[in-house]
Amino acid sequence: MKKLLVPSLLVCVATPMFAFGPAGLTGSYTLHSSIAGTDTDQTCSLSQTNNQVAGSCKSDTGEVQMTGTVDGKNVTLKVKAEYNGEPLTVTYTGTIDEAGNVQGDADVEPMGVTGDFKLTPAKPGADTPKK
Repeated sequence: MKKLLVPSLLVCVATPMFAFGPAGLTGSYTLHSSIAGTDTDQTCSLSQTNNQVAGSCKSDTGEVQMTGTVDGKNVTLKVKAEYNGEPLTVTYTGTIDEAGNVQGDADVEPMGVTGDFKLTPAKPGADTPKK
């Protein structure tokens, strides 16, 4: 009986650990994007509840709100902003790795320009990135 009990307990304890996957997107992050030949860096503060992400990102040009979703390792983040008085939406679509880095493609609508991005956990004491 003891021989069956130990493996059963291990399965019950280990299963939740594997089900959670990556740590999630809660904390301070650095967002580097390269879109249409322009590189930008922002400092973001994000919070993930279940599969929903919310937060804000700051650069030397101001602060924007970010929302998104996490589905397994797939991440979609959106920022609604203005450029020259016109509304635009930047959609970041990527995957999260075990270290909490998210990397993928950026799409700006309605401008139709694209690029790439990398979101990395901020190092403690890091200064706010410059544009």
